[in-house]
Amino acid sequence: MPNSPVSPPLLRHQRHPITVSYREQKIRIIRGGCSLPGHRHPIPYAMISTVMRTFAALIVSTLLLCAQPDFNSLKELKYRNIGPFRGGRVVAVTGVTSQPSVYYFGGTGGGIWKTTDGGVNWAPVSDGQLKTGSVGSIAVADSDPNIVYAGMGEPDIRGNASHGDGVYKSTDAGKTWKNVGLQDTYHIGAVRIHPKNPDIVYVAALGHQFAPNDQRGIFRTAGRKPAPSISSSTLTAPT
Repeated sequence: MPNSPVSPPLLRHQRHPITVSYREQKIRIIRGGCSLPGHRHPIPYAMISTVMRTFAALIVSTLLLCAQPDFNSLKELKYRNIGPFRGGRVVAVTGVTSQPSVYYFGGTGGGIWKTTDGGVNWAPVSDGQLKTGSVGSIAVADSDPNIVYAGMGEPDIRGNASHGDGVYKSTDAGKTWKNVGLQDTYHIGAVRIHPKNPDIVYVAALGHQFAPNDQRGIFRTAGRKPAPSISSSTLTAPT
C-alpha cells in the first residue's frame, strides 16, 4: 500500500488556528501572533502594540502642534513714531489712569505736550508759561487727574545737558502752569505723587551738574490737608 502523504506536524505555537473574515479579507489568528494572507510568519502582538502606540503618539503630537499659537503673525507688528516730530528728546512720559487716551510728555528743550486721542494728535500746553524748556519728570495725581506736576531739567547728564528751574504744577489738566519751588535744583529726575493726597509730592533732584549745591537729594512737600495753596515754601529739603 503506497504511503499516504503525511502532513507536517503543527508547531506548538501554531495549534488551534482560527479563521475570521473582516471586510472580505481573511486574517489567520494564531496563538502568539497574527498573520495576514500571503505571509508565512505571524506578526507578534508586541510589535502591533508598539506600532499602534507610535501611531497614536504621532496623532496627538500633530494635534498639539496645530493648537500652538502662530507667533509668526506677530512679526508684522512694528513700533512707529506717533509724534510730535518737533518736541525734542523725551525722557518724561506719563498717562492718566482713568483716561486711557490722555498722555503727557516732557521734551528736552520742547516743553510739555499733551494728547487726548492716544497719540494721534499732540499739542504743546506750556508755551509761554515755563522759564526753561527741558522737562526731566512729569506725573499725574491718581486721586485727581487735573493735577499735574512737572520737574524741570534734563536728568540724563552729558556734556551739554539743559538745566531747569524747579517744579511746575497744573490744577486744570495742563492748561495753566505755576512754579511751586526748588528753582535751584537744575536737574530733576523723578516726581512722585501720593496716590490719595495730591498735596504730598516727592522730588528726586540731581542739583547742579558740575558743582555742589544744597538743593540736591530727595524732597517732600509739607503735605497739609487741605493745603491753602502750593508755594515755593512747601517744597523743602529733608533735614
